[in-house]
Amino acid sequence: MQLDKIINGGNTGKYIISMPEKVTWIKILSECEVTKDPYYICPLAVGYNDGLMSRMLDDANKDKELELYIDMPVVKKDDQWYPTNGFFSVFLTAYREAHQAVEEKKQTETPSSPAIQTH
Repeated sequence: MQLDKIINGGNTGKYIISMPEKVTWIKILSECEVTKDPYYICPLAVGYNDGLMSRMLDDANKDKELELYIDMPVVKKDDQWYPTNGFFSVFLTAYREAHQAVEEKKQTETPSSPAIQTH
């Protein structure tokens, strides 16, 4: 809920889709590495559909999702894995970077206006 509020600009309500509904898939990219027992970093790719993509992309691509790359900070306690407090900033950085990549790609794919020719 905290992360939902941050991403949605502090707004919550019955029309706002929660994070579990926005995450469409998670892929572990490689083994988790211990940073300092019991803390680990786990590299993940996450499919995230936040609705903003529909407004950013053309009609042919509007249903695409963001692909986030996250070095997920976790702690292992009693054979269970839990995100650490650092997860918020790591997730938000990955979210921002994914949006920037989409914007940059959109700008490079947009054909520029033909030059005005004078005779």
